[in-house]
Amino acid sequence: MIVLWLSIPVAIGTTWAVLTYWPCARREATDRYVGDNINETFHLTLDEVEYISPYFYELGKHDELVIYWPSFVGIGINSCIINASIFTIVYFGYKCYKILNSLVPKTSTSEKNRQLQKQLYLALVTQTLIPVVLMHIPVSVLYFCSFASVQLGPLSGIAPASIALYIILDPLPTMFIIGQYRLILYKWLIWIPTKLNCKKQVVQPESIEMT
Repeated sequence: MIVLWLSIPVAIGTTWAVLTYWPCARREATDRYVGDNINETFHLTLDEVEYISPYFYELGKHDELVIYWPSFVGIGINSCIINASIFTIVYFGYKCYKILNSLVPKTSTSEKNRQLQKQLYLALVTQTLIPVVLMHIPVSVLYFCSFASVQLGPLSGIAPASIALYIILDPLPTMFIIGQYRLILYKWLIWIPTKLNCKKQVVQPESIEMT
């Protein structure tokens, strides 16, 4: 079962990469669409950049609007993966909450242990909200606007920036919410400026007395 559980993110990640790269690969229609924007925004030509583009609608030979189905299907499946991920987070988070609430009164008579269980659950909820807010919602908004042919302009840069922040912020809830971790962190934060401001006492030669 361990191999099965570990294979799930690998399979989903591979599916995501394949459905993002090939259906959204660079082509003549996307070059025409983003060429001027890249030049105006970054002062670069298309020969100097590589990009992927979920470009769903393009003009046909007679200037009619044509749906590019590979991008439509690929990003549609990726959107389903996002929704499945959110459902998994909410479902198993709720199950953890029920199990913790049922175990604490039966297995722990110590107030300290109960407090620790509450801190662990609060850290779990916070770590659950971080990827939802920083990854799922921005990418979902980005995909929805692409489907609806809504141009976000510079706001489209929020999604990659928030995804990069997720890696940094994810361990922080555990460090600040769990009492033991918070105490150690506090001691370190106090120790660092103390260490930096500490000056060694210099003994003057004339104060040394030989006996």
